[in-house]
Amino acid sequence: MSVESVRALVEAHLPETYEPLLLSFRAVHGQPKGRLIAIGDDFGTTLYCDLGDGRVLSVDDSGKLPTRFMNSGIPQLAHCLAEYEKARRESVQPSLRARLLAVDAAALAEPEHWWATIVEQIGNEQL
Repeated sequence: MSVESVRALVEAHLPETYEPLLLSFRAVHGQPKGRLIAIGDDFGTTLYCDLGDGRVLSVDDSGKLPTRFMNSGIPQLAHCLAEYEKARRESVQPSLRARLLAVDAAALAEPEHWWATIVEQIGNEQL
């Protein structure tokens, strides 16, 4: 992937902000950090797109928090956000896990993945 293709995907698929999950996305700028290009943040970590395979990661640049896999790509991230919003508005959050699995099974493949922690927090009534 090129920086330009990541920029186009962010602009086409992601909102500027998504307040319910404290996410913000920005126009891709700056130099990549190795294979990673910043696409936003989640009010604590930086969200990066891997230019090699397109996956989206949540990275604590200070190294205090673990790096978390978020989604297989920017389109899957956008689709998961849409499913989260539907579940939130319909008050059917217990079905969110199934909805996310249908969109991007990799996002929930490990308990430490970003979306898996969101689903866990919902189950614990933290969100």
